[in-house]
Amino acid sequence: MKERVFTLPLCGNSWIPFKGAAEQLGVQIVIPPPITNETIALGARYSPEGICLPFKVIIGNYLQTLDQGANTIIFYVNTRAGSRNHGGGGGGMCRFRHYGHLQRLVMERTGADVEIFVLGEGGGLIQQIKEITGRGTWDIIRALRVAIKKLRLIELTEEFSWRYRVVEKHRGATNKALNRALKVLDGITDFKELDRLNPESFFADIETTEREPLRIGVVGEFYLLVEPASNCHIFEMLGELGAEVHRHLNLGEAVLRYPPGFVLGKLMAWWLNQSIPPRSETVRIAQPYLTCSVAGHGRESVADTIRFYEEGYDGVLHLLPMGCMPEVTVRPILRRISEDYNFPVLSLSFDEVISEGAIRTRIETFVDVIRLRKERGEGRHALPRS
Repeated sequence: MKERVFTLPLCGNSWIPFKGAAEQLGVQIVIPPPITNETIALGARYSPEGICLPFKVIIGNYLQTLDQGANTIIFYVNTRAGSRNHGGGGGGMCRFRHYGHLQRLVMERTGADVEIFVLGEGGGLIQQIKEITGRGTWDIIRALRVAIKKLRLIELTEEFSWRYRVVEKHRGATNKALNRALKVLDGITDFKELDRLNPESFFADIETTEREPLRIGVVGEFYLLVEPASNCHIFEMLGELGAEVHRHLNLGEAVLRYPPGFVLGKLMAWWLNQSIPPRSETVRIAQPYLTCSVAGHGRESVADTIRFYEEGYDGVLHLLPMGCMPEVTVRPILRRISEDYNFPVLSLSFDEVISEGAIRTRIETFVDVIRLRKERGEGRHALPRS
């Protein structure tokens, strides 16, 4: 029997804690190369034409890692999320719920000799990892504990980079600090050392200006929010244009909000010293505009747009893959919110042929409009929520 060599799709910098967990459990893993236009084109060549951009990127990831010796794919889907009683997530009516099966069909069509494990597809997560690794429950829990803590620190570090990039005195200083921080975090394997770490310390040496930046929130489909190569590096682009950006939805938050099991969810919240965000809050905030789940993270897009308005942001960007049913469904709702609140909202659709130049042109115009509104002192409408 051949030795298993695992791989997983890139999803922002989440590969760092996942790689660490795999190594801690004695699993050989190959990380895909950085996503390029070649990756996307390769995935699009073998994927169904009408499938969304994230699926095509992930297939491209797999095919490139097979050339590096990987023969086993790990993919995670939480079928508990996005159900009728939940605020959103990856299941429900969204095709994401069937991605594991579709991936198998596509990879079979390529003729690749590869096995795919879809974690969360059936049975408990811990039990599935035990079957893959052959390790005991406590070994797995210890590895997950470090991985989840590291994931949360990476996301906090990214948030600080968005804050510093817009006011850095020397262009590129924030990117250098971020890359250095990711290398440091990649090398730490001790939970206590991670627990003592202050993510902002990585940016302490950056010289800043007194510039008062615009503040723009970003909502939309999960993968586009967390994988820079899929959104034309829009967070970095906004920082260079003078806008501080923020997103409420990230992988760590999603794992806490839709944990793969009640006990593991409580453990994760305890490890991070963070309460599990109530799903009911998202439902309550979105209720005046959306009274039912549309699956995916459509309800989060509505609720987070309203949150950004209430938090005093200057505008919102809505990112969606072409043909993404949940986000296409809520796009007219976001337009209505924009009109009701006199609050700038711009929706951007992404597919495999979109160019960074086209996105930059629209972003530059959006930022200019927001800046002009502020200079003119244009107010926003305050609407009571029922």
